Amino acid sequence: MPKYKKYINPLFEELDAIVDFSNIETKSSIYKEEYPHLEDVTRILDKDIRNSNKKIEKTNEELERILVEINTSTGDDKADSLKDYNQHFTKLKEELERINLKLETINSPYFGKITFNRKANKHTRAKTINSYIGKFSIFHEETKKVMVTDWRAPIANLYYENTGPTKNVSFLSPNGKQEGDLELKRQFEINRARINNVYEAKTGNFSADQFLISQLEKRTGDKLTDIVATIQKKQNKIIREEINKPVIVQGVAGSGKTTLLLHKLAYILFTYSEEIDTKNSIIIAPNKMFLDYISELLPSLGIREVEHNTFLFWSKNILGWNDYYLMSSTTEDEDIKEYKGTYKFKQLLEEYFKSFEKNILENIPSTLKHDIIDKYYSMKKEHPYIALWERLELSLDYAVQQRQFKKNLKEGYVAPLGNMEKKIKEIKDYLKKKTNVYRIYRYMFDHIDKSDYIDNRLLKKFKEEHKKHILTQQKYSYYHMEDLPPLLWLHFQIHGLQDHLKDYVLVDEAQDLTPFQIIMLKKIAKKGNITLAGDLNQAIHPPFHIREWKDIIEKIKSEDEQIKEVSFHQLHRCYRTTIEIINFANKIFKKHFPEEFNLPKAVLRHGEDVKYIETKNNQDIEKLIEVVNNEFEKNISTLAIICRNEKHANEIYDNFTKRKKDIQRRIIHHDENNYEGGLLILPIEKTKGLEFDSVIVAEMTQELYKPQELDTKLLYVAITRALHRLYIHTVKEKKKSKLLDI
Repeated sequence: MPKYKKYINPLFEELDAIVDFSNIETKSSIYKEEYPHLEDVTRILDKDIRNSNKKIEKTNEELERILVEINTSTGDDKADSLKDYNQHFTKLKEELERINLKLETINSPYFGKITFNRKANKHTRAKTINSYIGKFSIFHEETKKVMVTDWRAPIANLYYENTGPTKNVSFLSPNGKQEGDLELKRQFEINRARINNVYEAKTGNFSADQFLISQLEKRTGDKLTDIVATIQKKQNKIIREEINKPVIVQGVAGSGKTTLLLHKLAYILFTYSEEIDTKNSIIIAPNKMFLDYISELLPSLGIREVEHNTFLFWSKNILGWNDYYLMSSTTEDEDIKEYKGTYKFKQLLEEYFKSFEKNILENIPSTLKHDIIDKYYSMKKEHPYIALWERLELSLDYAVQQRQFKKNLKEGYVAPLGNMEKKIKEIKDYLKKKTNVYRIYRYMFDHIDKSDYIDNRLLKKFKEEHKKHILTQQKYSYYHMEDLPPLLWLHFQIHGLQDHLKDYVLVDEAQDLTPFQIIMLKKIAKKGNITLAGDLNQAIHPPFHIREWKDIIEKIKSEDEQIKEVSFHQLHRCYRTTIEIINFANKIFKKHFPEEFNLPKAVLRHGEDVKYIETKNNQDIEKLIEVVNNEFEKNISTLAIICRNEKHANEIYDNFTKRKKDIQRRIIHHDENNYEGGLLILPIEKTKGLEFDSVIVAEMTQELYKPQELDTKLLYVAITRALHRLYIHTVKEKKKSKLLDI
């Protein structure tokens, strides 16, 4: 068997059985009505899949032929063969992606159907339109008929906006506004190209929720999957919102913020393909495991080659960090840490940069100084968006040309540069040294005596810290996370933004960013194309920089006078977990959180009650192992033991690895970046945005969880990771956390 076969979805081996509809037994008249269309769609996809397979076989044969050439050739011939091999290998990978996507589609080609009775207008005639809605459009080449409509198409909006048949509805098509009545809405559960269930949605009845609940109950703690069949009305509004403005989404835990962001990107790339380029868009996420968690959803939605990164590594890439720049492991002064994240610190930088700019110009070591300064400021007035370094270079070139022009007039011939080359080099070396962003940042507080943007007490603290050289130790330079935004700001001022601008920026878990970080991400978003999603109740990194989104909205507007509107949405419903778990959580949060806490509202999905596990001490894990094994016997994919912090997670991990022969699944440490099935032992901060079939919150003791804001928020995050079952672990030797006094 060719090696490539193992990369093809196993469903390929079932194609003959899938396309054989001869033994279908229809359960009712609806099934009898619907199966002919499903059969037609399946046959179209089957033909496409088999054609793709032929292309793969042909490409693979070419690869084997080229491989023989590589092994028998030398010199330029071998180099040409290697180049040819790489091109064909890339082609093979692309064909494999295509065939797998088609195999996923044949498994479940669509999930909905609408019947729209269009009214006549001056552009169109009256017509009844039947549209089947799926992840991707399917076209019948012979009849030129659309068999399945892409969920992002304008008419699909009727499916998402209406719970059932509705009079006087409309959607905006390329031919203008289409008005009429939605006569029918059906929802399908299809697997192996067979209809398992049909839900006849009617306005005001329970069938729409039944379909949603059935989908939620089937969810497992695997990597993130699409929700195209169950996008809710409020989510749909956010996804389909027009571009060219910032969007902020505040959503409770489990409200689908992450999934919504990725579906929004898929919609934008489909609808605005001429304006938004996939390769020039970016997703900013909290950590590497989270990025792996979303990795399979991106290609399944047709999103390829989009950059996804953490703020830390995105910043390092722009700043060109090498092995000599390191993140400091020391604990930073809380006041300094908080101030560095504020908008005031950015304003202080702006104020300082003006004096720095003046100083660097006035100290140019050359008689060309005055010509350079004159040109520099005139250019700054005429072209304010040119970055400092480019403006300096252009001003220097101008000054040199002017000096040479005057010399040529005086001498009567074109004089050589001579000593001028040495002067140019001297000036450029001076400018390069002075415009080093790390140097500017390291010594800026030596040149600030007072400012409206920082009080004297804090300024004194900064100066004391800088005198200790906390940022530089021997040959290495150490920085904290909060140092990255000011370094980026300086870099953009000196070198410009042009090379870093993005067509679209999406930011998840935005509540844990500082206002300064958000402003820097907004800077790289063309035309204000940035969407921020987060939950202020899940801000678990003190000091809590963002208390209200309205402050961020004001800062975004003040940064760019062209932005007139920042769109803001709130999501209150939790689709992740059960009523029992949400009710348990809300009892805790009502008692220990302030009144403004935005409590999640559960979708009507019931499950088991929250259970308690009590052990004698920290090392006694017999009961925990029993629960873990019982859970995996239920065929779940993931169980997370969620711990207070990394130290706590390491202790629990060590206890379990000593007994790994007694545990049915692989034990996964929190340092691993891949999101995989098994028993994951994680600190709370690394579970952000993730979900698991079952969760054990480890050691709910007064020692680890105090009734204070941070610990309550941490517990909120931990509890709301569970899809189906939640266990609270307590230790007999230690007092239970007062957070459990409900």
